[in-house]
Amino acid sequence: KEVRVFKQFLKGIGCYGAEAEIEGFSGYLCEIIVLKYGTFQQLIEQVCQWNYGEKLALDKRIPADFTTPLIFIDPVDPERNVASAVSLEKFNLLIKACQDYKKKPRLSFFFPNTLQPWTLQEIKKQIGSREFIGVKFPKPIIIPENLYPQIRKSVRSIRELCEQYGFPILNATFTVEKDEVYIILEPQTMTISKTVVHSGPPATLKKNADDFLKKWIDNSRTVTKPYEKDKRWYVEIEREFTNIRILLEDQVKKVSLGKNIDVDILKDLTVVDTNELLREHLRAFWTLYLDQRMSWER
Repeated sequence: KEVRVFKQFLKGIGCYGAEAEIEGFSGYLCEIIVLKYGTFQQLIEQVCQWNYGEKLALDKRIPADFTTPLIFIDPVDPERNVASAVSLEKFNLLIKACQDYKKKPRLSFFFPNTLQPWTLQEIKKQIGSREFIGVKFPKPIIIPENLYPQIRKSVRSIRELCEQYGFPILNATFTVEKDEVYIILEPQTMTISKTVVHSGPPATLKKNADDFLKKWIDNSRTVTKPYEKDKRWYVEIEREFTNIRILLEDQVKKVSLGKNIDVDILKDLTVVDTNELLREHLRAFWTLYLDQRMSWER
């Protein structure tokens, strides 16, 4: 009974399932967590106090180090971490849910209200002056276990590309629709200054300093010749890209997005802005993204 209650709790908050799409808690992990804590209520109390890297085992053995948010050593195989699939997002979500449930237990944790997508008008109102940029491409015809890791890799790669060229990204996410995948970024700004001061090596590192000077002293992008300040070399250079859309249109197909997001997929990849992302079929995505309430609060 306690296991069934815990599983329903996880389903209600969106944390049940170790598959790649969810990155949550497997049925087996649920069972041994309940075995560890005894009752659902005691489990709630204990999870409230979890911290990143939480180490659990059914016996007194000291769990080995794994680089995952939660570690639960398999009672059958001491080298296996049963919680290896749990993402940081789902780990934190469970802790938050347990803390809220402890304060105010209610049925909506187990059976949340069905999401009611906002109207496009409400979505536009909530977005306000915020700006978004994204890429969309046809959904690869592969199993979810292969698809979702590749999409997450694509999100990381595209975010890194933008930040490498000087565009800070406030948030990066994705949504998988029926036939398309959207990777959606919320940049701090859509455009940046034409020039940037590039930091070089300490002046005391002669070889590095010589290489730096050789590269930039007559470079076509150099605006102000290299100069020394506080024992370090600097140079002001022209940025390669000052508009994030132009950057993505020029560079996104050159980054590693995943082996199945290949040439055939990439040729149909397009860059889309906020207006192009405000579409009827993306209403559920935007509602989840913009609504600050947890599933049990709706």
